[in-house]
Amino acid sequence: MSRGYAVTEQSDGGGDNFVATLLWLLLGFVAGFALSTKVVIALEIPLGEQSTLNERLLIVALFVGPAFLLVSISNHLERWAARGNFSWARYWTAMFSVAVTVLTLLGMNSVDDLIALADAWKAYNEQRPR
Repeated sequence: MSRGYAVTEQSDGGGDNFVATLLWLLLGFVAGFALSTKVVIALEIPLGEQSTLNERLLIVALFVGPAFLLVSISNHLERWAARGNFSWARYWTAMFSVAVTVLTLLGMNSVDDLIALADAWKAYNEQRPR
């Protein structure tokens, strides 16, 4: 994923954005976990072999989709910052604003919310017939 952009104004401009991409992937997968878990529990999608191909594709798309969305927004804003359309400080401000908005819309306002969602997933998984 190396494009030669600088992630900060202090960078030499020759490095890649591997760490930044990993950051947005991680936040995207957290959002994807929240989204897919809430949809599976709300729709009572069966787990394992009982689920249909469409249900499995839906779960995968909901899990991976936010990560690809955040990385694509990041790449777009990186190009703008590399061209000098705005500063790298504005890039980081915009990206964290997008990440906070996504997580807030999904109800993930703290680590406790993420733990509660994991507990809800565990309870849902245990109540389903095998």
